Amino acid sequence: MKTKRILASLMAVMMVVALSACGGQSTSTASTAAPAADGAAESSVTGGGTTELADDAIVFKIAHVDPENGPLHANFLEFEKYVEENTNGQVDVQVFGNGVLGGDREVLEAINLGSVHMSNMASSNLTAYGEKFAIFELPFIFPTYESAIAAYDGELGDLYNEWLAEQDFFSFGMLTFGWRALSNNVRPVYVPEDMQGIKIRVMEVPLYVDTFTLLGANPTPMSWNEIYTGLQQGTIDAQDNSPEQTYLAKFYEVQDYYSTLNHVLSNGPFICKKSFVDSLPDDVYKVIEEGLLIFRDKHREESVVNEEEYLTMMEEEGVEICRLTDEQRAQFRAKVEPIYEQYREIVGDDAMDLALSYGEAA
Repeated sequence: MKTKRILASLMAVMMVVALSACGGQSTSTASTAAPAADGAAESSVTGGGTTELADDAIVFKIAHVDPENGPLHANFLEFEKYVEENTNGQVDVQVFGNGVLGGDREVLEAINLGSVHMSNMASSNLTAYGEKFAIFELPFIFPTYESAIAAYDGELGDLYNEWLAEQDFFSFGMLTFGWRALSNNVRPVYVPEDMQGIKIRVMEVPLYVDTFTLLGANPTPMSWNEIYTGLQQGTIDAQDNSPEQTYLAKFYEVQDYYSTLNHVLSNGPFICKKSFVDSLPDDVYKVIEEGLLIFRDKHREESVVNEEEYLTMMEEEGVEICRLTDEQRAQFRAKVEPIYEQYREIVGDDAMDLALSYGEAA
């Protein structure tokens, strides 16, 4: 029987070739932006499981863009081990990190086509299938971590899953990665006036373009894998990601300031193709669901603990940390309030009122 590592390596090569042939967004890896830790393996298929696999094992392929030396990849490998052990080798979990199978939009399309089975990415990437999927990333809509979690796990999360099902997608739950904030090379940013003219990379999502336009910046949509080079070469001045993602991608090497804007709690659903999930045997589905709930809760706890540690590490690397007050954030929120009415027309009154209610209850 061929070993899992040989199969996984062949699958990786085949997938990269297939994606390259399809064109579209750049499929280069994020190795420039986020090199693996010293001593890390070069392969993006890391084989976290040790259980012997059955010849007819169900392949469950996972792809994500985060670096392999970060907590997301480590937790995916723990999930791989959990599923393979608890299904007695009936499921072959394969984890591809570091963007080796493409950026978020490419991976999402691969999930839709069935060549990848699951990923974890910012929920707003799903706006490719409808602008309403940006509702969890409306700027400043959730003022606290607790209010955001209540939305993800509550009635708004249930509504979101209904929207996903309409597009044949399914989510096993929502991870958190800390608050999205702002790094830049131009000046310290504390109030909206400080944003004027800054060229900021944003996700390829209309909501982020609208948000930073209202804040006075010059937004440039760009895929994750291009951020480091863009900052290094001066194509862009700034980017908005959490302390964890900013540090692990080594953006601190080419950025001078980091402002705790906290406009969005960085999130990521475990996104799958619904028809694929529905095809899984009940016992396999149960193990995958249990493993992902364990993963979700552990990763959420880590994101809260790690946030301050990553800020400290960036400061030690020479980045000036600009810590905003609630009053300063309120000035930014006032600038983007027109977006709420814009999205009311997209999601409807009931959904918008429900989303706003979580912030009002905080």
